[in-house]
Amino acid sequence: MISTQYLLLSVALLVGCSNLNPAEKNTTSLVGKNNDELPTYALVRDLAASATSADSASSLSFNVPIPTLNGHETDLHLAGDAEFSRSRSNETGLGPAFNATSCVACHARDGRGALPMIPPGQNKIRLGANESLLLRISLEREGEAPRPVPGYAPQLYHRGVYSLRPDSPGTGQADIEMSFTISTFSYPDGRTIELRKPVFTIINAYDSVDGKTSSLKNPDLKISPRIGAPMIGLGLLEAIDAKDILALADPNDQNRDGISGRANLINGDLGRFGWKANTATLRQQVAAALSNDMGLRSSIFKEENISGTALFTALIERLGGEWKPVAIEFDDVALDALEFYSATLAIPARRDIGNPIVLAGAKHFEKIGCTSCHTPQFETSRDELKVPIASLRGLTVYPFSDGLLHDMGPELADDRSDHQANGREWKTRPLWGIGLTQTVNPRAGFLHDGRARTLEEAILYHGGEGAASRSAFSDMSLSDRNALIAFLRSL
Repeated sequence: MISTQYLLLSVALLVGCSNLNPAEKNTTSLVGKNNDELPTYALVRDLAASATSADSASSLSFNVPIPTLNGHETDLHLAGDAEFSRSRSNETGLGPAFNATSCVACHARDGRGALPMIPPGQNKIRLGANESLLLRISLEREGEAPRPVPGYAPQLYHRGVYSLRPDSPGTGQADIEMSFTISTFSYPDGRTIELRKPVFTIINAYDSVDGKTSSLKNPDLKISPRIGAPMIGLGLLEAIDAKDILALADPNDQNRDGISGRANLINGDLGRFGWKANTATLRQQVAAALSNDMGLRSSIFKEENISGTALFTALIERLGGEWKPVAIEFDDVALDALEFYSATLAIPARRDIGNPIVLAGAKHFEKIGCTSCHTPQFETSRDELKVPIASLRGLTVYPFSDGLLHDMGPELADDRSDHQANGREWKTRPLWGIGLTQTVNPRAGFLHDGRARTLEEAILYHGGEGAASRSAFSDMSLSDRNALIAFLRSL
């Protein structure tokens, strides 16, 4: 349900940034004679132009509709919000295998997810219901295309309805345990920082009963953990013309700058969504999440997510030949609303842009090459056919992402291919809103598996094409490193 607090906040923010002080909105008014070396984006407050929200300080800052939506669109947005918040059960379409019972389980307050907490005195924890984490799986050898794991879906489901596993009620295809490995990074100035990395162990697989060896024991098994990503700005990212993103691709590094961005093409279309840009459209992404994460069928994914597996066949046999009487659980009316909601969450306005430390940090961000992948500025398309929502068209936006795949080195590699993305590549994450990540969800983590507890940790995990920037960051003085992080926190 939508809280009264949220409704009041939404009404208050429908006027959005129109209530901002004009001097605050006019970035040029902040440019002084000593700011000539500043990157232009350093002084931009409204990272999404008129699609920017004035709320930039509360735990609900990611939960605000674009201010310029009309009345009908606001109603549709709120209807989508209700679907996003709805918790599902077996009686309302959940399952039979799943990872979460609602969208908010993975995207708390529309923000990033968090890894589960290991209790004091223990060194591991078993994933329970509604973790904001999932594992993708496949079989793959170097130089070969990935293969499905026999008896399994591409996503590993650790939860299930109680009738799915008589041997282990409530478990899905298998249970997952998580522990951490810890390493130490030493700066040239002698300071050190602890880095953590989650490690996942799969146990209690459904196909390991009666002494059988599970397909998950195959030495070619590749596991890719994925944490819930923030929901803001998705419609704006989709509204950027594909040609503008493709123009940045340099797969052979012809300009010799050490950056080789690649597009992940999905049936010829530009991949835009997911940690490896493995989905081309927001509608497909929404429907895939409903199917993969909750087992909800739609007009796009009409089959159960474990259809064709021995686990599902056995369930059908126990139930007398039928699992659910309805054709789909998520009709197009609900899908339309959820897609619209996902497309129309506003970007919070920046904070502290006049702070000298933040401005110094913007210079460092530019100087050490962060913008080689985190491209600051794009224009959204004005084409009504490509961008049917008027509030998303023709805007100057600052996502700080080129939308391309980059080799991030062995430390972040999952060694699992995804369409044209290889096991070391990840899509550049947008940085807008990143400074509010832990305001929205205090336990949220950064990077694809939530390992980084701070922005500093996230930077220090950058390898591959990000290694030069990481090295330059580590060579900075402590005050300069803090300034760069202050800039990131202003976004």
